[in-house]
Amino acid sequence: MWKRRIIWLALLLGALIFYLFENNGRTLAALLLCGLAPPVSFLYAYFRCRNASIQITAPERISCGTAADCMIRSSAEGNTTLCIENLHNGEEEHYPLTLKKGDNSFKLYTDCCGAVEFRIQGMEARDLFGLFSHKISRETRQQGIVIPNLFPVEILMTESAHAMPDSDRYSSVKPGYDPSETFGMREYVPGDSIKAIHWKLSQKTGKTIVREMGLPIVSQVLLRYQAWKDPRPEPKEIHSMTTVFVSVAAALQRSNIDFCMEWAGQQREILSEEELVAAIEELMGCPVWKQREDLSRGGGYSHVVTVSPDDDPTLADRFNGSRITLITPGEGAGGSQPDGIWRINFRTDAMEEQLAVLEI
Repeated sequence: MWKRRIIWLALLLGALIFYLFENNGRTLAALLLCGLAPPVSFLYAYFRCRNASIQITAPERISCGTAADCMIRSSAEGNTTLCIENLHNGEEEHYPLTLKKGDNSFKLYTDCCGAVEFRIQGMEARDLFGLFSHKISRETRQQGIVIPNLFPVEILMTESAHAMPDSDRYSSVKPGYDPSETFGMREYVPGDSIKAIHWKLSQKTGKTIVREMGLPIVSQVLLRYQAWKDPRPEPKEIHSMTTVFVSVAAALQRSNIDFCMEWAGQQREILSEEELVAAIEELMGCPVWKQREDLSRGGGYSHVVTVSPDDDPTLADRFNGSRITLITPGEGAGGSQPDGIWRINFRTDAMEEQLAVLEI
């Protein structure tokens, strides 16, 4: 901009010299044109942008690895910068834009999951010659969630030395063996307990009716996620660990295994698909790359599964008696170690094949 101003001042000085030597209409017009055109152009751009309104529209949910149609609606023309920040992995990109009046469409393509924030913090008024500019505050934000592409995981539960006590809470959606809570009614089939027969209802209907009893709600599995590392993990590495973490959670939920998800000092008990979806959306907006808080210590879980970029030798002491599984990106044979931790390594480009069957 300073080079353009120097050239403009040189032209203005030249027009002034010509006007002084040749005092006529042509030299006067050239002098006025050189002197007034840039300021008038800038004033026009300033008043055009001063009351401009900007609105960003983006899908609430975006599939990872696909192009999403987004739009910026502006009431005036102007220059601005669009910032796109992934709140989950800390990745941030800036795109200079020249907005036209009306709808300005663009596509978002990202290979990394997370809550993506679109942000415009100002519009810049410039003259046609690039000599003057003034930034006008126009802050607007919009978020969309990029959901990771989950892969199927077969969960193989291994017996743990840690015995789980019966819970005093019972499920209203799964049958079990709590005699004080009735899950449902059905006809007797061979093998049903005689204690489960509903005698009064059987007498009324003329059929042998048994009660299905409530199932104790016990979180047998603690699924932990610790993404902090020094130096900071790459966005692709965070994406792969998050994909593994969420895929394992979805597999546990499909297998009707009640479990707890834990990350960044937060713990969420998952008892239904709705709770899992809400937990995933919350995780997408969490900056896991800078959360170094210690996660839970102990807790009486029979199985503890940790997804982390680093080996954590303290797991055996912190969860003594639990079956401990550590899932880490990287090379290596893995397997059971002398400290009692079952280590599983995976490559980011082959995690679907390497983790298709997960023994925890």
